[in-house]
This record gives sequence, C-alpha cells and structure tokens, in this order.
Amino acid sequence: MHQPSHILVEPVFDDEWTHVAERAFFTTDATSEDQLTQSARACCHLLYETGLDRLVGNRLLWLDLGGEWLAYPELWPAQPDRLRIILPAEPSKRPGTRTIQRLRSEGYRLGMHLAEDESPDPELLDAVDLLLVDGRWSLVPEAYLSWRQSGGRVAACGIDSLSELNASREASCDLFSGRCLEQPVTHAPVHPGRHGNPNIKLRLFSELYRVDVSLESIERYIIQYPYLHASIIKLAHSSYFQPPSQPLGLRQAIMVIGLRELRVLVATLLLAYDTPRLVFTLRQALVRGFMCRALARPFASLEAEHAFSTGFFSLMDRLLQIDQQTLLMEIPLHDDIVRALRERRGEQGALLTLVEEYETLQADAEAHADQLAMDQLRGAYLEAVAQTQALMALR
Repeated sequence: MHQPSHILVEPVFDDEWTHVAERAFFTTDATSEDQLTQSARACCHLLYETGLDRLVGNRLLWLDLGGEWLAYPELWPAQPDRLRIILPAEPSKRPGTRTIQRLRSEGYRLGMHLAEDESPDPELLDAVDLLLVDGRWSLVPEAYLSWRQSGGRVAACGIDSLSELNASREASCDLFSGRCLEQPVTHAPVHPGRHGNPNIKLRLFSELYRVDVSLESIERYIIQYPYLHASIIKLAHSSYFQPPSQPLGLRQAIMVIGLRELRVLVATLLLAYDTPRLVFTLRQALVRGFMCRALARPFASLEAEHAFSTGFFSLMDRLLQIDQQTLLMEIPLHDDIVRALRERRGEQGALLTLVEEYETLQADAEAHADQLAMDQLRGAYLEAVAQTQALMALR
C-alpha cells in the first residue's frame, strides 16, 4: 500500500536574500490514486491546523501539490490573496484552460513548473506570473524576455549546492530555494484520537436537527468521538464564550455553546477527518450556509436559520457520503428547506439558486438588480468566508 507522503515547507529567498515566501510540496510524488487525498490532507494541515499566520506570517505560501486536485473547486482553499498555486511540469497533469481562468478570476496567483527545453503555450504563459525551474539546469532568459518585462519572475528550486546557486544567479533567476540555502521543515498531518464510531455519525446529525432535541442522546453520541468531546469542552472554556468560574462537564459545555453553534461546530470538527478532502467540501458548505443566512436577514419572509440550513445541507449528502433522499428521510428538516433542496422551489430555493450561481460566477447582475445588488452579494460572500475561517480556526 502506498504510504502518504510527508509535506516539506521550505523558505524562498529573493536575490537580496530576503525571505519572501514558503513553498509546500510532497517528499515524493503522490500516486494518481491518492493525490486528491494527499493534497487535501496537506492543505487541511497547513491552512487550518497550523494556520497561515503561524506558518508564513505575512509572506505568501506556494502550494506545490500536483495538479489533479485543482479540477475540484471545492478543494480550493480560502484566502487566495495569501497563496500561490503551482501547476505541475507535466502538461497532462495541468488543469484545463477553463479551470485556470476560474482560478485567476477567484484571485489565485499562479506559478508553473517549467520542464527542461519546454516552450509553454503563450496563453498558458500569460496566465502565470512565476516559472519554477530546476536549480540543476539554467534557464535561457532571452526566451522569456517579454514575459519577464511584464512582471513575470523565475524561481530556481531544489538548489542543493553552491555551484547550482551560482548557476541560477548567472541565469538571471529572481527567486531561490533549496537545501543549500536552508533545510525544509517536515510536516506530517497525523490526527491521533480523532476518529470514533462512524455508525453513529448520521444519528448524531439527525438528533441535532430534531425539533425536540435530546441533550442526553447528543451527549451519548458525542462521547464516542473523543476528540469532538474534548474540543467542545475546550471551546466552552475559551474566550469565545464567557469563561466559567468552575470547570464544565460535557452537558454543561453543550448548554454554554448553544444548539446553533453546536450544529456547525460538530460538522467542522467531525466531517472532514474520515476523508481529509471533505474538509474543503465542508468549507464550501459553511460558506454557502452563512451566505444564505446573510442574504436572508433583510427579508421578514425569510427565516435566517432556515436559510443557513438550506445552504449547508445542499452539500450534506456529499459530506456524509449518502444520497440526498436518504439524508432527507433520516434528518428532520423544515418543509421549506426540504422543498428548496429537492426542487429549488420557494423563497429558500430561490436564495440557494442565487448563491449557487454566484459561486460559479454565472450570476446575472441585471436579473437581480431590483432585489440584490452585486455589491450585496459580494458583501454577503465575504462575510460568509470570514465566519467560516473563524469557525474552522477554532479546531
């Protein structure tokens, strides 16, 4: 069985030896069968568990994690202004033109590994502002003169000796990384103790959304997930809530957090760990839910919490890895939510459709100009992203 690769994070320096970025990459190439999982696990660990502030401060993080995961927008991490996505050297593993265009439209800066003697397509070259070359061979700078004059830069990576460093400088590279400059830091995203009884996951979600919620049942389910149990108690004692004067047990901690926060927190803590790539589907579901809630607030006819549940549960079948029909039979939801999820009907269905269109950059500003200006949509989206990032940081 193929073992998951560790993640290496190495510093990147400019020609004045200023530390300007970090590059994250695998110790070995991930196989086609596990590349999605490894990329998702790497992003989850670096962005959510370690955190960008701790990992890179105010510098950029280069995600050099292969190309297969880029075909799945739900896996794309938040905070594109703090990231640069690196496309692989093999043309067959690079995403298509539409994916690259969407990455750019959502604010991601792109770099690309350049194979020796490769002459990239001009359209592809225009989409990136960074080329990564192997420190063991020299780039011919004249071939990319016009591209570099428009702001493109070249980074020499994998520099293992002083001679390779000198050769890269003579080839007019702009940025440098490798063991010759500084040893990379190894990250191993292992989460001991976070798994529990997978058979009660659906029962827990069903109980959380009942009209007559039973704290006794919720407590009984949660204690079967030790990491979830400990995290709820930790959160109840944090500054996010008013710290109690005496230590709290699990049921008391649940009462302090409240049902609304508990529902979202359980999803954040629980859903992503059995399958690491689901952390990004979870992020998309939370953003969708918070955006629906934000857009519903000004309208008296729209229940804001129903709007959140509509957005969140629109991806719950993928998170729980069951079909939607089974999900809607097992988890009690308001009729308005069920109608919106099944048929995109009613006010909640129209709101969900609007959010889904916005996600895919297909929203028609003119069609919704009388109700929701595009700046309102953008504001609701940014608010939702901020709420999701704050919640996921609580893990």
